[in-house]
Amino acid sequence: MPDTRAVGLGVVVGNPGWEATLQANKEAFVNSFVNRPAFRTAFDNLSNEDYVVCAPLRPPATILQPFRLAYWGFISFPTGR
Repeated sequence: MPDTRAVGLGVVVGNPGWEATLQANKEAFVNSFVNRPAFRTAFDNLSNEDYVVCAPLRPPATILQPFRLAYWGFISFPTGR
């Protein structure tokens, strides 16, 4: 639940700027999550393709093949966003 609270921190739907606050919180959460020691230990040595194959094998994630290919393409060829 701490992760959920971090993403929702300061977000009050309907208040001015809530969408930007939520987006900033999500980006900060993802950046923090992928830098956690457990995540780095599990995934740092994997290629993008291997990560996409391996990550869904860890419960509770399940990614169907078409989405797996799309995700691999997304992380392999980022759009610069």
